Amino acid sequence: MISQLKYLLLCIIFTFASLQAKEKYYLSVCAIFRNEARFLKEWIEYHRMIGVEHFYLYNHLSEDHFFEVLEPYMQNGIIELFDWPYEPHDHKSWTKIQCAAYNDLVKKRGKETFWLAIIDTDEFIVPIKKPNLSIFLQKYEKYGGIGINWQLFGTSSVHRIPDNQTLIGTLLKRGPTHYDRNRFVKTIFQPSKIKEVKKPHHCKYLKGYFHVTENKKPFAVNKSLTDSVSVNKIQINHYTYRDEEFLYGEKFRRITEWFPEVTTPPIESELDLVEDTIMLKYVPALEERLFNP
Repeated sequence: MISQLKYLLLCIIFTFASLQAKEKYYLSVCAIFRNEARFLKEWIEYHRMIGVEHFYLYNHLSEDHFFEVLEPYMQNGIIELFDWPYEPHDHKSWTKIQCAAYNDLVKKRGKETFWLAIIDTDEFIVPIKKPNLSIFLQKYEKYGGIGINWQLFGTSSVHRIPDNQTLIGTLLKRGPTHYDRNRFVKTIFQPSKIKEVKKPHHCKYLKGYFHVTENKKPFAVNKSLTDSVSVNKIQINHYTYRDEEFLYGEKFRRITEWFPEVTTPPIESELDLVEDTIMLKYVPALEERLFNP
């Protein structure tokens, strides 16, 4: 017969275990990708370095060697891969396809993770004052989500990033900090506190919850932009074109499908004006993970 003390101890252990098991992960990422195998491993390893535990990835009609890159992570339980074979006809339908993937994930796996970031694989979350993103997010737990402003990077006039170099260590030029499109945010949110992902940039929250800026200031509900750019504590480096080979070979193809009136690649010279070395501190450890595993 179990003594009362042992019984109470077991109750405490089981209660603690159930609380710990409420979510399998504290911080996960969901992304949808297409023909981006060349960049996936770096993006995954970088985000693992800053505290992301799990990745939910949606393959959107890729024709490259993405599975070869992702399979080792899938075998280790770090990545779950979903097929998302829906062809967009224009940019509006692409937005719907993206949000459908995010909402599919929230419905199927939302209870597994406390925080979920919805970003693209050309976007790198950069905590500026704390190197660990999970630690940074602990101070935002009472909010529904945090909207993080972009910093848009250009190609740095690089034709192709060498195979033995990192993207974040090669593309070191960006637009001005307060470039107007940097007012866009991507969101890290708590799935338990949202109704749906409304746009690729923001969510619709349950009553009583909302998103805030890095300064913990609420900004307009159902909005993808902040009034001004604030990147003192955290930012998202958006390597929107990556290198010139990706711009001309993949990105431009998508743009012309969505916007037939566009006939030349959208080179934005403003995005190569400012040298930014913020990511160089991550490069040695990242190179070790990528090239000397």
